[in-house]
Amino acid sequence: ENVFGDDFLATVFSAIVAKQNDSDTVEFRSTPIGIQLLINGLVVELGSSIPEEFNNVTISIRDVDTFENEVRASTLGAVFTSGVYVEVKQENRFLSAITASLHPVYINSTRGLLGVYNKDSSDDLLPRNAPIPLPLNSTLEVINHHS
Repeated sequence: ENVFGDDFLATVFSAIVAKQNDSDTVEFRSTPIGIQLLINGLVVELGSSIPEEFNNVTISIRDVDTFENEVRASTLGAVFTSGVYVEVKQENRFLSAITASLHPVYINSTRGLLGVYNKDSSDDLLPRNAPIPLPLNSTLEVINHHS
């Protein structure tokens, strides 16, 4: 229910997980005090050792502050050895921006939550099991209805 008393449904991201075949599993989880980093399901304390390298993935941190000697991140990224880069940003206690960059070798070979990677934005909003993409200027209500 919003401030006007209207009921509504919304989709928000509270976590995102990324992995390549031979890498550690990286999870970025939204918490009330910033983004929490988990590697293979275990919490990793953020500190001065960032960027930090794990098994075939390097973690980077941007937009950070320190409160009571605790590092609080609002933007974290993961660079995999395959050239895949995933970055998440937290605003208002949820993940508000998710960016994925892929090496050109992946053109026309991926499809999913963030669209088709083919440098053609007109098919980025292709619902599951639908042959025709939604228009790029679709409202959030239309996008949510078709997801």
